[in-house]
Amino acid sequence: KMEKTMKKICFVLTLLSVAVFSGVSAQNQAVSVGILPFSSSSPKLSSSSVVSDLTSALSGYSFVRLIERARMDDMAKEIELGMSGLLDEKTAVKQGKVMGLEVMILGSVSASGVSARAVHVESGRIIASSSAPSGSQSDIRSLGKNLAYDIETFLARDNVNRRRNDSPDITLKFWITKKNGTAVKPGWPLKIGDSIVF
Repeated sequence: KMEKTMKKICFVLTLLSVAVFSGVSAQNQAVSVGILPFSSSSPKLSSSSVVSDLTSALSGYSFVRLIERARMDDMAKEIELGMSGLLDEKTAVKQGKVMGLEVMILGSVSASGVSARAVHVESGRIIASSSAPSGSQSDIRSLGKNLAYDIETFLARDNVNRRRNDSPDITLKFWITKKNGTAVKPGWPLKIGDSIVF
């Protein structure tokens, strides 16, 4: 009888450890992020320097796998050709899906500062946005930190929701009996020193 109980306990512990470790490994996977060239109306601040600083800021996060700037620049040129020089967000998101991106960052540079937004490519939703009063490296680093935090928060919530919807219902039933064979039901008192069996 003791052997059967130990097998049940081992089975339940194995089941729980598989569930926990698969959740941890899913959250440790890197998300592919592409940063498109920012539109710029500022004569003082170049879009390429802002994107370069933002790339450096985001490269420090282990959950972010950045797509090469050259590939993103090529994608932007391809979209601009089809749109007569304008970068359309919807077209960019569609192109991002084709490239296998999960998150795309778009933004603008103006005399009043830098603004950026992260778009979840699969849903087309804006999942993060931030702005900086200037294009200084510290401001762009802060902007990148805000974007990374919001992206990670969205992905964690999305992961939890997906796991809730995809996982089968599991019902575990436990019962407790005293050593003398008497069943212990919920709410029944146990005394210190009572021996029980699961």
